[in-house]
Amino acid sequence: MDAWDDAVEDEARRDPRIADELRERLRMIRALEAFTPSAALGVDEPTWVPARIDSFTRLERIGSGGMGIVFRAHDERLGRDVALKLIRPERLLFEGALLRFQREVETVAQLTHPNIVAVHSVGAYAGADERANLPYFAMELLEGRSLSEVLRALCGCAPEALTGADLLAALGGGQSAAGEPGEGGEGGEGGEGSGPPRRTAPAALFEGAWVDAVLRVGVQLAGALEHAHSRGVVHRDVKPSNVMLAPSGRVVLFDFGLTATHAASPQRLTATGNPVGTLVYMAPEQLEGRETSDARADVYSLGVTLYELLALQAPFGGESSLAIQRAVLMGDADRLRGRNRRVTADVEVVVAKAMAKSAADRYPSATALREDLENLLARRPVRAKAPSAWTIVARWVQRRPAAALASASLALLVVGGPLVFLWLERRHSTALEALVDKERAAKGEALAANAELEDVVNFTLGMFRRATPGRNGGAVPDARQMLQLGAQELPALAGRPDSKARIQLVLGELFGLLTEVGSAQPHFDAALEYYAARDDEDARAQRMYGLRRSAHNLMLLRRFEEAEAQLAEALQLARERYGDDALELHVFYATEADLQRDAGRLEASYAARARSLAVLERAGVPEDDVRVARARGLLGVNLESLGRPSEARVALENALAWNGAHDGALGAEESLFLLTLADLDLADGEFARALDRARRAHERLLASHGADNFMTEQAELTIADVLGRTGRFGEALPMLAGLAASIGARLPAAHPLVVRVRRLQLGCLVGAGRHVDAVSLCQSTGLVAACVEAHGLADSRTRQVLHTLAMSAQIVQDYECAAAVLQRLIDAEFAAEPWGARHADAILMLAAMRLKTDQTEQLSASEAQLRDLVAGIGAAPLPVVSSANGQTYEGGYMALVFLARVAGRDPARLAAARDLERRAEERKQVVMEPQPSAARPQSDGGS
Repeated sequence: MDAWDDAVEDEARRDPRIADELRERLRMIRALEAFTPSAALGVDEPTWVPARIDSFTRLERIGSGGMGIVFRAHDERLGRDVALKLIRPERLLFEGALLRFQREVETVAQLTHPNIVAVHSVGAYAGADERANLPYFAMELLEGRSLSEVLRALCGCAPEALTGADLLAALGGGQSAAGEPGEGGEGGEGGEGSGPPRRTAPAALFEGAWVDAVLRVGVQLAGALEHAHSRGVVHRDVKPSNVMLAPSGRVVLFDFGLTATHAASPQRLTATGNPVGTLVYMAPEQLEGRETSDARADVYSLGVTLYELLALQAPFGGESSLAIQRAVLMGDADRLRGRNRRVTADVEVVVAKAMAKSAADRYPSATALREDLENLLARRPVRAKAPSAWTIVARWVQRRPAAALASASLALLVVGGPLVFLWLERRHSTALEALVDKERAAKGEALAANAELEDVVNFTLGMFRRATPGRNGGAVPDARQMLQLGAQELPALAGRPDSKARIQLVLGELFGLLTEVGSAQPHFDAALEYYAARDDEDARAQRMYGLRRSAHNLMLLRRFEEAEAQLAEALQLARERYGDDALELHVFYATEADLQRDAGRLEASYAARARSLAVLERAGVPEDDVRVARARGLLGVNLESLGRPSEARVALENALAWNGAHDGALGAEESLFLLTLADLDLADGEFARALDRARRAHERLLASHGADNFMTEQAELTIADVLGRTGRFGEALPMLAGLAASIGARLPAAHPLVVRVRRLQLGCLVGAGRHVDAVSLCQSTGLVAACVEAHGLADSRTRQVLHTLAMSAQIVQDYECAAAVLQRLIDAEFAAEPWGARHADAILMLAAMRLKTDQTEQLSASEAQLRDLVAGIGAAPLPVVSSANGQTYEGGYMALVFLARVAGRDPARLAAARDLERRAEERKQVVMEPQPSAARPQSDGGS
């Protein structure tokens, strides 16, 4: 031991309570010796970072702050540049800082939204002696400039004179970055040395007036917060330096290091009462260090950011931090229209409501703010209302109590003291009683909401506790097992029905996301039954949400009538809540489109998809908005189903082009569009292109959604389809077997996706010559019945399955099975095209098999079918391609030949047999001789 060890041990003996902590601190200090001390000293060049970290090659520093440093790096594994963020080594000495860094990674990793920075990977870099690990994570490399840099570039400009084009011009000196937002460091995400960003054509965001451009920025940021809040994440540090603006028009929110979550760790990262955030942008409740600050604090910060962009100056100022804090707490901001005369009254009202001093007076959610920002852009009335004259006076009194008291005293003296005082006393008494009643009601609602939230949090924490290895024999359960463990604890909430119903809705959606549709539905049913028994606004809102999700789940269960009824009720509740032409309705029509498509009602599905798009267009959603791009791409998927390939291809390729220009904003739909294009390529025989598209989709889905995700499996299925069609059965069959086991365990046997897997398996088995396995597959899985239920008897897919099975059954000499399947095929072909070529071939195949195998008892049935066939064909020739040998024969002639053979088996009917042979020869002379291209049929009829 050295002097440090001696000192620590001496101190530990004097105060055993801190012994463990002292030893741990000494261990960490020594571990940090693995890194060059320059990092701790804050020198400019971070020599402690090597040129290569795992698979990343460091290129240049692009941002730094008190928490960490961000580098531009190249990911050798995936061949792309990323923003690599490392915590400063000295921060490892402070547990709260490390937890904050880790929480930023965990928080952003669970958020998937085009306006939130994406985390690609997470790791830890070990020093030279491997005594310490330096955490890092790789983010997408954002292109453009932060809004704080834009504001600095426009400093001194008059906001009235600016346009959206000036916002684009302000990005001209930007760079690619995803850096640390300052924190008293070197300036954050900017930095020098990277050069200007790649310039693109001006996006819709930069068109028109400055005010409109700022509102479009606000819509994207509100959408990002809406996504985060829906997952229980509150950012708590929304400000211009944490927002990146790309020349493409994409707005990205990053730095989630100060987030709070509904299910956060019990260990706080900031002391109680300490404000968290950046002073000017902090809501009053944050400045006061209140633990009750929620998502409305983010709404406030976004309002301040919009104010600053519109006015080119912050709403609050002062010579000291204390003065700024006082101004924020008093809500003492100058009127926005006084700083920018081009701001309309409605814009001022919306920004003021977002920045309201009291959280209760603000927009209740980022969703509500986004909707009013969209209303402003569409020139529709906003929901926010201008404050009344009394409210304005009351706020003035709050801000300037001395001046208010003097003015009131003068008024009382002039008007007459006694009468005014009496009137004020009565008014005050009435108002006080109303406030007390209102406070009691609000307190009751708040207590109920808090209890419900506490139940949800405790339930979630309990589910994770039960998932620890020590409680499960050392095994860590997967997501499905965790949900099942959680569901077992629901009876404990019997006395808290509100909480139980909310948790059951969440469990239903989570099971549904894992395609555990059978496990999901009971939770939806129980929650919906509870909310139906209540008659209040919150219950109707929860039921509306639950009905839509349940309808989607019932669709996967093939319970279409129930799904349609639930979706209709959900749509009615949405109309009552939002209005007949509200933007929110587009998601309900989108769900209806999915339902109708899965039910095989393709025209109805297309109509619903068109309604969804029309709602977006009527609401004035910009052409460049991701929702419009997604809806138009999905319309292309519908067009492909309707057999309109050229229109479908244009719509899908346009959607993918938009996605490429917007940094992959479509998310999982990009893969869906690629797979649909792959199906179109398959139909055109473009197998190489189809395989390339399917593999690209599979790679992206595998990285973003995992191997057992519904869409990942669909991509793998398309790959197997291409392999099967190109004769690579040995590669396709193992993939199909795995997919059949995985998908078949979660979806009904008659689901189109399950049927498709089985059909491809059947085709590949036959292609590989494994006819015994093909027959066994059909019999063990009930493929024919499932195909009929999924698509109908007359559908071409059902008829192909019947035809393939009939051929395989004959090859393996299972004539009983072959006869039953051929009879079903005859019925199917008759339903599709009576007396057509394929119908005739099926009848002749069955007759030929019965003649060949001496099935005397069944020949009478075949004779009746052959006579009906001759009558149905009539005098016109019917060329038929033989299923057995591919040769072409004439259906009427062959039917007469077979009738003669059947009759000839009975000595009493020899005359009838000769007559039928004569008729066959006559038909051959009249119908077949003028057709030199038609091959003469074989003696067995070619069937």
